[in-house]
Amino acid sequence: MKQPLQKTVLVILASIGVLCLFFFSSPGTKAIPKTWLGPQKIQDRLTEEIPPAPTTPSKEQIQARNYCVVMSWNVENLFDAEDAPNKADEEFTPNGEYQWTDALFQQKLYNITDIIRRIDDGAGPDILGLCEIENQAVLTRLAQHPNLRGLGYEYVYLKESHDPRGIDVGLVSRYPANDVRWYFAGYPNREILSAHFIIRGYELFVILNHWRSRLGGRTSSEPHRIEAAQKCKEIVNKIFRQNPSADILVMGDFNDHPEDQSLQSYLKARVLKITPILQPKKAAFLYNLTYTGKTDSWAHPYHYFDQIIASHGLLDKQGFFYIPGSFKIVAFPYMCTKEGRAFSFSSHSGMGYSDHFPVLVYLGIQEQQK
Repeated sequence: MKQPLQKTVLVILASIGVLCLFFFSSPGTKAIPKTWLGPQKIQDRLTEEIPPAPTTPSKEQIQARNYCVVMSWNVENLFDAEDAPNKADEEFTPNGEYQWTDALFQQKLYNITDIIRRIDDGAGPDILGLCEIENQAVLTRLAQHPNLRGLGYEYVYLKESHDPRGIDVGLVSRYPANDVRWYFAGYPNREILSAHFIIRGYELFVILNHWRSRLGGRTSSEPHRIEAAQKCKEIVNKIFRQNPSADILVMGDFNDHPEDQSLQSYLKARVLKITPILQPKKAAFLYNLTYTGKTDSWAHPYHYFDQIIASHGLLDKQGFFYIPGSFKIVAFPYMCTKEGRAFSFSSHSGMGYSDHFPVLVYLGIQEQQK
């Protein structure tokens, strides 16, 4: 009697195992191993080695720095798993094209914030501009993620725009903005965010953009980017009328290269290779810093759509000022494919980050006279 019983038990256990295997490998179910919430490896990366994150400096150490780090990153479709009404986000739901679940959303949050906390030796950027954020709740969850604990990201700014897919621009900052405004740049363009900061007694304006993509062709989509460029220039000119030497950063994903006409002829941002010596009469010009920095030898960006543009006021030594050569495309080896491209997040493996690299600059801060 014992032998048939043992066989029955084995058959039952085997059946349960098959059912479990079917359930967890079913296309309709995304079972996320708990180990995914730690350092990952993948053969398609340039390198499999992901070093431990640096230790987070103390609040006092961060405040004692005599510079400010500003970073911009298109994080590529950072959606939660809920189906938002009146938004075309169905592909990022459990039953959508990507079979998007809260577990996948959490995994992507982990990956993105793991990069953010590594900036500036663990201090993170002071002001972070993000593109392709679904809503305020998503941005808040990013700012409050455990990876960023202790970095002081208390201030989050996002307004849901007219974008049909519901992807917006937003700011995360450890400094409060004195004023934040959104400017409509014509349908189907996304709104442009303009934030005014007063940090250590000095003014800094940050203008965050995400211009229309080239989907459908560069030429046919270009009028939308030109329209956005005109609106952005209008915002800049409004600030210049108040103060021709204002410290302004214009940044984001422009979906055009620095030499394209939307940026050259309409925004009028001069392309720089090195930091020039400026004359007072040129005070109202903008200068594109994207080609002034160095790119790591292993990184080969597919495009240079992600840019940071500085006003004349940031190229002097008063208030905030651009530290020459500090513009950087952030491309840690594990953020790159073997071809040196940005390693996009995969809903199948839960690995990767975005199809864009972050870009950043260091701004020096003039010491207050005692």
